[in-house]
Amino acid sequence: MFDDSQDAPLIARRDDESEVDVAGRGGNGYSEASAGKVAGGRPGAFVWALTASAGISGLLFGYDTGVISAALVSINSSLSGRPLTSLDKSIITSSTSLLALLASPLSSILADRYGRRRVILVADALFTFGALIQCASSTVPAMVAGRCVVGAGVGAASFVVPLYIAEVAPAPYRGMLVTTNVLLITAGQVVAYVIGWLFAEHGSPGTGWRWMVGLGAVPSVVQALLVMFMPETPRWLVMKGSVDEARRVVGRIFGRRGGGGEGEGVRAVADEGWWAELYGATVILASIILYVASYALGLGNVPWMQSELFPLPVRSLGSGVATATNWLANFAVGLTFLPLMDALGPARTFVLYALVCSVGYGLVWGWYPETAGLSLEEVGVLLEGW
Repeated sequence: MFDDSQDAPLIARRDDESEVDVAGRGGNGYSEASAGKVAGGRPGAFVWALTASAGISGLLFGYDTGVISAALVSINSSLSGRPLTSLDKSIITSSTSLLALLASPLSSILADRYGRRRVILVADALFTFGALIQCASSTVPAMVAGRCVVGAGVGAASFVVPLYIAEVAPAPYRGMLVTTNVLLITAGQVVAYVIGWLFAEHGSPGTGWRWMVGLGAVPSVVQALLVMFMPETPRWLVMKGSVDEARRVVGRIFGRRGGGGEGEGVRAVADEGWWAELYGATVILASIILYVASYALGLGNVPWMQSELFPLPVRSLGSGVATATNWLANFAVGLTFLPLMDALGPARTFVLYALVCSVGYGLVWGWYPETAGLSLEEVGVLLEGW
């Protein structure tokens, strides 16, 4: 089933250590093709099933970070018997990012020790308990606690799911499959906004927001059940020395191919003042759509593929630190956005963000390596000597 010829470069497991590296020769490990570099054809149904099952975490990630905006508008005086202040809202919002920041490095350690699959299960448990705590909360501190638990789940999921998908994906389609998780994050945000609108318009003013946050427990329970049938990634198994088990998983994922390689027009109106307002609103809406589309194409997904930049022995730790850095920036934005809006106004605030994005553009242009079509092991060589 597994081709150990030169046509299928090997991820050789050395006799004296469990480190996995690239070798263009025969050996006693399993082939790079077996680990996902498939020559010809597309990812099979089982690979897509694994991607979809793991990607439910992306849906949860998007839902839990998106639903809070609608919930905060609907809470009114339901927490601590008073209206929420700007500080309350900022803390409730940013606490998720803070715990995601703290959970990412810990998740990387757990993923290396216990496996990627088990960390997904931990994230599901955190999503479920966090949603239930938020749903039952009656004070601001309780709500913050629930958001913190969800944040820990987001931190774990945002790190381990792209890593899991990357380690089971065929090399030519790894970017496409990891991007599926990002697509599900965006889908989760859309679902959150629709559900938020439905409960805000048609739900009970006192309990609608509780349904918004509580429904986040449903996908996590579904995913936990699916994860029970998902295999561990072959690369983690090899790292732990379970080469035979890795071969069996590769057989399940790739079958016998495993060894073969790896708007709407606006009517004219007479009222020029109304037209000016409509024009301004249209420009703002178009700018938002352009921003979201550009974000989804680039910064929305590429940073979550950072696991591919690290060699296997440090992939989990490196990916955890990179994810924590991402969540540190999210926490800073979530904590300072409303105060900046109050102090600078919307225009200057977004000009500031644009300047930060410009700096990021320059850094990506000058330093970020191209990884399209390369196996994870080949990508790891790109950063040797740094």
